[in-house]
Amino acid sequence: MAALRRGDRRTARRILGDLVREDPDNVAAWWFLAAALDDTEQKVHCLEQVIRLRPDHEEAHQMLHTLRRKVAWPTPPQGLERPVYEADEVDGGLVVRSEPESEAVEPPPRRRHTSDVTIMAVAVLIALVAMLATVLLVWSGLASAALGIRGPEELTPTLRPLLFDVQACTATGEDTATLIFINNTGLTVDILRGPQGEEEFLFTLSDGAQQSIETRPGVPVRYAVRSPDGSAAEGGAIIEVPPGNTCRVPIQ
Repeated sequence: MAALRRGDRRTARRILGDLVREDPDNVAAWWFLAAALDDTEQKVHCLEQVIRLRPDHEEAHQMLHTLRRKVAWPTPPQGLERPVYEADEVDGGLVVRSEPESEAVEPPPRRRHTSDVTIMAVAVLIALVAMLATVLLVWSGLASAALGIRGPEELTPTLRPLLFDVQACTATGEDTATLIFINNTGLTVDILRGPQGEEEFLFTLSDGAQQSIETRPGVPVRYAVRSPDGSAAEGGAIIEVPPGNTCRVPIQ
């Protein structure tokens, strides 16, 4: 995330690429890798992985729809088969004759422009009526039981992830290593430490508050930030503080 914020997309792609290879079910890694990539087809692949893991991810659906509209599809070759002509020699001259009528290729009939417009208008009208009927069924709840369609009140909104990383460090001249967590999320968050699934609770930070904690100098340690009320997705990061430094860690 630090690489993305400073515009170093190459480093971000390398780190996120390693992460999805090690943990192919990491939704956040696929999502941010799609943001770091430039190639459209690779972006599409990453977004498809996000939707595979989180089918209700609205932003991924919208971005995937936009990217697929930009992909150029090859136009198949078109044209008419031309009849073959042969030449016979008659009295020292050439007389051109065509193939038998049974083998001649007739050009396709020209379509009437008015008919095309009428057919298109009818198709659009039918599609609009079908969409309106579907919306009414979903909102009324009649389609939910029969088709398994969820109405707007049943959809779970996509949670924004809690992001944090070391922003700056200050040398203290001592042998200790200190982290200062700063809550800029607008929410109350819990700070945890340890491997994923085995974290220990450290402390709670209200919005705008900050608190320091001693850590092991020069040793990578995993920290996690979690919203107690579940209003944001949990974030995690591995932080290594050099000996004799105090590092600030803003939480966004």
